[in-house]
Amino acid sequence: MKNKSSASALITLMLMVIPGVSTAQRQWTFEDCLQYAIEHNIDIQQRAIDIKIQENERNSANNEVLPAVTLNAGQQFSFGNALAATGTMPASTDNFDADMSYTSASIGLEMPIFNGFRTKNHKLSAHYSLEQATANMAFARKSLKIQIATYYLQALYERGMVRIGQEQVATSRKLCERARALVDDGRNPMSDLAQAEAQLADDEYNLTVYKGRERMALLTLAQLLNLENTHDFAVADMDATGISTASIIAPEAIYDEVAESYPSIKAAKAAVEQKKADVAIARADYWPQLSLRASLNDYYLNFFHQSPANSFGD
Repeated sequence: MKNKSSASALITLMLMVIPGVSTAQRQWTFEDCLQYAIEHNIDIQQRAIDIKIQENERNSANNEVLPAVTLNAGQQFSFGNALAATGTMPASTDNFDADMSYTSASIGLEMPIFNGFRTKNHKLSAHYSLEQATANMAFARKSLKIQIATYYLQALYERGMVRIGQEQVATSRKLCERARALVDDGRNPMSDLAQAEAQLADDEYNLTVYKGRERMALLTLAQLLNLENTHDFAVADMDATGISTASIIAPEAIYDEVAESYPSIKAAKAAVEQKKADVAIARADYWPQLSLRASLNDYYLNFFHQSPANSFGD
């Protein structure tokens, strides 16, 4: 009976331990945070949509050199003295009834030959708009990486402060127990115990503050990642990520960040060139327009009822 009770207690303990292992808190590394933010950050998603819009605009500008083709078709029915009413028959047939159907079709082609360099400048404007959108995406990614690195390191710093606070509380608790033992033995006065307890309370208060700051840093980072559930969010230690502070923001890369290849500078230059192209497009109206047009028309006329009409004198 005793062995059955021991086995039952062991099974119960295993059932209690296994769920705790399966629901262990995930530790987010810096690369995990960066990858997730790139895929779910709202600003990054908006930049991606802007790039698609500018790509469509560039394709439209490139297609302006192609001829425009139009196709028209029509059907018309006329009853009574239709031909005389339209003037297609001489007046001597005014008393002639003719019911007919008129089918027409046409195809036209128009191609600009010279439009004041509007097409050329439109293509330039679309090209620089796409270049600006691409540079803005790169800048958004870079800014997001810097922000994630900042808040990630802030969360690690606050975690370190929590650990220091926990150690300080543990040390203060031991000193308080020692002071209580010395007071009980009559070796120290009660003031020493009161001082130790006050120090313990102060350290516990600081630990609470550190935990609040750590939680706030984690929430800020989770909001930057656009996480839906932030309850179990936690970051991995720097040693576990396999990266260092220098690899996140290398001091020797500061010059490269502000050099010609920096995305914000490229975006500004592209914006300037785009505005120049837009001004040239507006000036295209000063030039004469020359286009090539061609069309082909055909029709089919069918009389399905014809009869002389009686005059009023008869």
